Amino acid sequence: MRFRSYLDLPWKLSLDTALYYVSFLHQMPGQFGAPQIPAHTRLDTRLGWNPGRGIDLSVVAQDLLDSRHAEFNMPGDVVPGNQVRRSIYGKVAWRF
Repeated sequence: MRFRSYLDLPWKLSLDTALYYVSFLHQMPGQFGAPQIPAHTRLDTRLGWNPGRGIDLSVVAQDLLDSRHAEFNMPGDVVPGNQVRRSIYGKVAWRF
């Protein structure tokens, strides 16, 4: 389940937020080694500024509710499931 919000603020700012819910994923019968992933809720947000001339600056924060959560993959996948950590990063985009 996912909820998203897009908000235009004064001074050419924007605030985008997304809330995700993933229910418990259990091991299916006959799938040896499939991980069991607990239910989790994830909150991401982005604050952006568009000063003009095709320039966008933003700060993004992901996974604000927990410091990490498990990700699911199918048995037989080359890359095993792992823990996704909270992250914060900046972005500069120039469109011409």
